[in-house]
Amino acid sequence: MFLRKLVHTRGMIPIRFYSDDKAWCSEFVDLCVSNIEVGQNEGRQPVICLAGGSTPFQLYESLCQALVKGHSGNALPVTAFVSDERWEPDNPALQNGPLIRSVFQPALDIGAMEIVGWNLETTPEQACARMLESLGFHLGTNRSFDFACLGLGPDGHTAGLFELIGAPVEAARYRAPLPPHNRLSLSANLLSRSKTTCFVLKLAGKEEAVTSLFHGDASISATAAASADSSMHILCR
Repeated sequence: MFLRKLVHTRGMIPIRFYSDDKAWCSEFVDLCVSNIEVGQNEGRQPVICLAGGSTPFQLYESLCQALVKGHSGNALPVTAFVSDERWEPDNPALQNGPLIRSVFQPALDIGAMEIVGWNLETTPEQACARMLESLGFHLGTNRSFDFACLGLGPDGHTAGLFELIGAPVEAARYRAPLPPHNRLSLSANLLSRSKTTCFVLKLAGKEEAVTSLFHGDASISATAAASADSSMHILCR
């Protein structure tokens, strides 16, 4: 059940609160698919960005079902970039890419989607270089995602952006305060150019971070990564 929406004012990010998973998933899917369809209707391959972690798992399951249901042989597939990765080459269970691929496997199998992840079979520097090549190929000079799904940590971080320093490139190595320390992430500058951004999270333990992002607190990385058309979709249970 949808609870309420905070009024959007200048400098603030609108928030939607949900009391049940079904409405949370449904509105997320509608928002993502509508942005995907804009790209398809323009005759180009839509490009989106997906956060890792366990929180969006059920949202991705619903999105996968929608992509499979709406796919036709003539439709251009959706390209999805993994926003960030934990540098754990020997531990797939901690990696975002394999988890995202497993959820979207049905869409991958029928050609409705392709996923661009981080290559952990190389060095971190080479993985970032390859990611930059993929960004250039899929985004070209446009350099903006049609849709970005991002998370929000209790400390206000998003993707692998635990530091506020501005990376000179769009894919770089960062350090997290807690293990696994080494992270690879798309930059806040790149993410902030997304046409639409949806921060998805469960409220418990993140009340302070939500308040900070809502008010545009410049001390957190989520604010730097937020696009002009951003919203928070929060499950309250």
